[in-house]
Amino acid sequence: NDVVKPLLFDKLLAALPDTDVTVVTLPDGEQHKNLQQFEAVITELLNMHAARDTTLIALGGGVVGDLTGFVAASFQRGMPFIQ
Repeated sequence: NDVVKPLLFDKLLAALPDTDVTVVTLPDGEQHKNLQQFEAVITELLNMHAARDTTLIALGGGVVGDLTGFVAASFQRGMPFIQ
């Protein structure tokens, strides 16, 4: 989310050298756990031609983790995701 990203994102990228990374940053807060944010992530996955071997990483709190898990289960069942 937009609160955790400035604190940890660079460290995450450093741990994933030579990895193609696409970022979708979600706003912070429970009120943003909604279909609009779900649609934004799904749209990005479609635009990047994501497949079942694409791994989603939730870098944030509960809202980001809940939404990422729901996207992973909905977009392509069995899609790996890390929280």
